[in-house]
Amino acid sequence: MAKIIICHSDGNEDKYGLSGGKFSIGRADTNDIVLPDGSSSNQHAALELQENEEYAVSDLGSTNHTKVNGRIIFESTPLRHEDRILFGDTLAIYHATDPEAEPAEEIAPPPAPKKKKRKKEKKSATAPIPEPIVPNQPTPTPVPGSGCLGIVLAAAIPAIGYLILR
Repeated sequence: MAKIIICHSDGNEDKYGLSGGKFSIGRADTNDIVLPDGSSSNQHAALELQENEEYAVSDLGSTNHTKVNGRIIFESTPLRHEDRILFGDTLAIYHATDPEAEPAEEIAPPPAPKKKKRKKEKKSATAPIPEPIVPNQPTPTPVPGSGCLGIVLAAAIPAIGYLILR
């Protein structure tokens, strides 16, 4: 049975087994999967079983969009094993029916921002303060056996390192 794991910001997760046709997702209590996040819409998205016995996700005109592996979706998008779905700010991980299914492709992290050339200034008695080095933010990937917490930690560790270096 396919399942979707909803990852909460406090590290907890909710697991939903998917069996059957269509599931609604959003903040409203009338949804099959209710999201506590304030950035998700009342009727945010839907999961629907396809002919290949796997699910596809559709955005239902939400304000803050639905993203699959970091990309905003505009039409029904087939899901693959371990795809990462964002409903507003709520992270979910899809697990395919077939545990041997091909995992989602890795998404390369965005390129580092280009440094702006600074205008030459008159030399002063004090040395200029160098600009801080901002580490590339990696795309969170699941750590086997760690569920959502591994993704949260994988995303947080570079940011913590940046703060320590400051």
